[in-house]
Amino acid sequence: MASLMQINETNATGPIGNVIEILYKLMAFENVSGRLAHHIIEYICSGFTLHSVEVSLSFNKARQKANIFAKIGPHSEGDVVSNGHTDVVPVEARKWATDPFKLRGKDYRLYGRGSVGMKGFLTCFLASVSIFKSVNLKNPIHAAWSYDDETGVLVCQIY
Repeated sequence: MASLMQINETNATGPIGNVIEILYKLMAFENVSGRLAHHIIEYICSGFTLHSVEVSLSFNKARQKANIFAKIGPHSEGDVVSNGHTDVVPVEARKWATDPFKLRGKDYRLYGRGSVGMKGFLTCFLASVSIFKSVNLKNPIHAAWSYDDETGVLVCQIY
């Protein structure tokens, strides 16, 4: 595998390569709270629909942002819900030595805005969808991911 110092979306291979590829792509979205966020939503939805996962969206009034609801598995009781958000805190408050929206590796660690936060979690979940789909789940797994969480979670009151 390529050095983590030279990560890009084309040089990672195998199961870990899929995780790195997803994180690399998620990292590139400048999905800062309060700003336009439709590109990251489209990417996440494509990850679900690639595996025939039921996805629905609830949009803000301007239809520029959306909450994502996805369901994997049977229609039964005993649901498991993955709750999260698709935005990051604005980067202007901190001085970054590198581009915060470009995944970079250093000393076998990956860095970027949200890499150890929700973008890291969303990556792990999306990389696991094929596994969830390949087993006989007794209970459904839901993804309930909101936008603008970093600015007060007011969106959850709307829907």
